[in-house]
Amino acid sequence: MLDLLTGGWVAQTLRATAELNIADHLADGPATAEQVAEREGSDPRTTYRLMRAASSPASGPARGSPKWWRRSR
Repeated sequence: MLDLLTGGWVAQTLRATAELNIADHLADGPATAEQVAEREGSDPRTTYRLMRAASSPASGPARGSPKWWRRSR
């Protein structure tokens, strides 16, 4: 039931991650949210929250995987 309730959030997170090309920015290694935001021209705080949401267990395939981005705080 929880999956049904949160499915929209996960889909929106994945869409925003794709629109900001987050995976492309991290292809060469870890980067801070500030670095990704600077390259993409987005707000660093929003990018940080998006990257954090995308790396949560609810996002699916990344479940149990190591950290793929470097914290900036």
